[in-house]
Amino acid sequence: MTYGLVSGTQLNIGAGTTHIHTYSLGDKVTEDVVGNRLPGGGYGDNYFHMHSYRYTPTRISGKSPFFPVYEYSSYPVAGQPALSHQTLIDSLPSDIELATQSAAQTNPSTPSVSLPVFIGELRELPARLLRKGRNRNPYSKNSSAAGQFGWQPLFSDFFSLLRFTEQVTKRIDTLDHLYNKGGSSAKGKTVSSHGYGQYTDFPFHTLEAYIAGDVNYHTLVERWAVCRWKPTHAGLRSPSDLTAEARRAVHGWRVSPADVWELLPWSWFIDYFGNIGDYLQATDNTIAYNDGPACVMTHSKTEMTLRLTTSNPGFSVSLGSGTLEDKFRALQPIGLTVTAPFLSARQLTNLVGIAANLGIG
Repeated sequence: MTYGLVSGTQLNIGAGTTHIHTYSLGDKVTEDVVGNRLPGGGYGDNYFHMHSYRYTPTRISGKSPFFPVYEYSSYPVAGQPALSHQTLIDSLPSDIELATQSAAQTNPSTPSVSLPVFIGELRELPARLLRKGRNRNPYSKNSSAAGQFGWQPLFSDFFSLLRFTEQVTKRIDTLDHLYNKGGSSAKGKTVSSHGYGQYTDFPFHTLEAYIAGDVNYHTLVERWAVCRWKPTHAGLRSPSDLTAEARRAVHGWRVSPADVWELLPWSWFIDYFGNIGDYLQATDNTIAYNDGPACVMTHSKTEMTLRLTTSNPGFSVSLGSGTLEDKFRALQPIGLTVTAPFLSARQLTNLVGIAANLGIG
């Protein structure tokens, strides 16, 4: 579909001729699979892409007060800045990383707090308190890493334990859909990043007048994944069975390979460069198994705004704007990955603190 057209005129005063300039306001194109129905009812998952380009051009009206050659009326200027997605400040996970992360987050078997892991970590609490008591410098070289990987996870798990009833209620709803309604689907956490761009004193129009301005771009990219789950053991469940299952699942009373991995020394460091922990949690089929590839969604939106900095007498300027938008859906199975990540400032601070504590560098 198209968003329409706008037109303006340029009158050659001496010759008496008029040039009409027509400019497109953009269009929208969608690529999808029509009629992708499943044998048992409902629709299957498939690739999807929607591309939308909406552009309001900058236009001028008027004429020069000094020996004019042309007179303009809502004329789309020649210098229309291009509209494109900007480079992101922070890198985002790949399709396979995002699919595996989301499967780990939404797996009905995933505990809100794994009590076996929590109890295993409590054995280190006396030693942590002793080290804290001896270290009277709050700005010690490993304080950031100690907080990030020691105290913060411990406190987070503790406060999560206090919300047991709320978590069980939510898990009962999940299990009810899973067992009694043919399966469930869930969306993982959304990750996002921004990008910015700018042109200063961009020339919009130079014929018989110099009109310029600043062009600013802002790009926002959001990504998430939706996973489908089927029960490992089929059959309807009574309310009492669902409650008992939810209680066991919320606090992770069944020790899984993911729990063992969490308790291994330095497993957190390995997961900086891979996704073993997420993969083990995603493939825990104690309650449910992953039913097909995840739907990885990407929404990219760039907005362009203009600011007038230079104009001439006799001319009025209507500044334009633009919006570029893309929506993707890709099918991605979960899997293991090894990456060389672009670490955030906080991650770098943690690693530097650990390296300093170990006497590295």
